[in-house]
Amino acid sequence: MPLRFFHVMAAFFAFGLLSFMPSSSHAVELPDYKVIKSDGAFEIRDYPSLLIAEVTVSGDRGQAGGRSFRKLAGFIFGGNDNETSIKMTAPVVQTPQEDGRWVVNFMMPSKFNKSNLPRPNDEDIRIRETEPVQTVSLRFNGRAGEQSLRRRNKELMDYISAKGLEAVGEPYYAFYDAPMVPGPFRRNEVHMRLKPKL
Repeated sequence: MPLRFFHVMAAFFAFGLLSFMPSSSHAVELPDYKVIKSDGAFEIRDYPSLLIAEVTVSGDRGQAGGRSFRKLAGFIFGGNDNETSIKMTAPVVQTPQEDGRWVVNFMMPSKFNKSNLPRPNDEDIRIRETEPVQTVSLRFNGRAGEQSLRRRNKELMDYISAKGLEAVGEPYYAFYDAPMVPGPFRRNEVHMRLKPKL
């Protein structure tokens, strides 16, 4: 089998293992967001601009997740213009599109910027900087199946309505753990962007 296949599988294993050690110095890097308000499982967060690698893929959410992760993992494990290995970060973010496709991304480690980040060999992968954004976010544990995500979407939308918040766009999802991590230990989130204040 190609050596890169083993690199990708190693990434899955390491990602799952490190997810159990959030306080470890070896834990994966997470976005440096600021919690503005905490209300049980709900949070209002300020996210800074992030440098991300993203790809748009077709298929249902599960198929899109597998296809996109293979592409993105190939990039960070040497599929770039100088064959540099890039450390895994969390979460993997999935955003549904109106045409049924999915945009999937994860952030690049903070030591990189657009000038020093290696260029992906795969032309489907885009590197871009996000705009700062405020979100209302719902964190939950367990396996994030379609029924669970629909329920969490409704909980988030009900919370937004009850609190009189102004959201824009559609819900999107963040997954922090590899597939082999047991459900009770898995961290998942559903987010909605809030309308910027004038």
